[in-house]
Amino acid sequence: MINSNYLSNKYRINYYIGNYSLQNPICYLKKNIKDLELCSLKKKGENKYEDDILEIIHKFNIKFKDIKYCPRDRVELFFNAPTLVKSRLISNIPNHSILFKMNTKRHFNDIETVKKKDIPFFQKKNALVWRGATTGYGFGNFIPERPTSREVLIQKYCNDKSLFNNIDIGLSKLCQNGKKEEYKQYLRPTKTIQELLEYKYILSVEGNDVATNLKWILYSNSVLFIPTPCIESWIMETHLVPYFHYIPVEDDFSDLEEKMNWCNYNEEECLDIIKNAREYIEVFLNEKNEDFIMKEVLERYIKNVNFI
Repeated sequence: MINSNYLSNKYRINYYIGNYSLQNPICYLKKNIKDLELCSLKKKGENKYEDDILEIIHKFNIKFKDIKYCPRDRVELFFNAPTLVKSRLISNIPNHSILFKMNTKRHFNDIETVKKKDIPFFQKKNALVWRGATTGYGFGNFIPERPTSREVLIQKYCNDKSLFNNIDIGLSKLCQNGKKEEYKQYLRPTKTIQELLEYKYILSVEGNDVATNLKWILYSNSVLFIPTPCIESWIMETHLVPYFHYIPVEDDFSDLEEKMNWCNYNEEECLDIIKNAREYIEVFLNEKNEDFIMKEVLERYIKNVNFI
């Protein structure tokens, strides 16, 4: 049984800060800080990462001087000064990387599509689907090595015709260093979220950082398949429990068929997993409460971090 208090506001705030409590004010010399991105009051809409910070600042009339933040999908931990990040490597010591809710529209808005377009589990195709771009570790991208790779996934499943009836894997887009002729053979027709929701099982694979589809799959009537997460974001992926919120798969995806067979013989358990996953993500969909938590993280940051 999962403890219902493990996602309390107090716990979440401390978790985002990384259990290094920001209790005592600290000053940092700007000239000594690498990768410095200081948030300034720019016109809203100029930066999809900064927008979420500015929205909370304006909504609660928060006074601030400088806020160091990362305006991109970087997951390597920051060591030189406390930095607001959208995602970070999962670590017992996250150092100066402080999780904040950024790039919200991209990562949360698709839940509305699920609300309107999803269908009951038993009306879906008895198959697994994945579509994604050539992002993340692999494809010659300059990404630190990770246990999982989208390149491994497509090479293992894309051209195996014996799997086409129940496993539909394919690239929807070539980008970054993956824009090579050798990867064109793995391109498959793009699927809308509505089309993806026609499948009982949907795979999520990390790209440059967290997978964009993870949040809306958790809300759907499909079963989430994922390897053990390496990266965490605002929804605290470390707190997702195998066989309770999702079906775990091997890092090399070698057990997809085995796990699908398990699901086919345990449909009642699958319905429980779907229910638990939705209840989990719904914790992060209460806009008033999320604004409060963001405000608390930001105010604690501003109170205790100074750049001179």
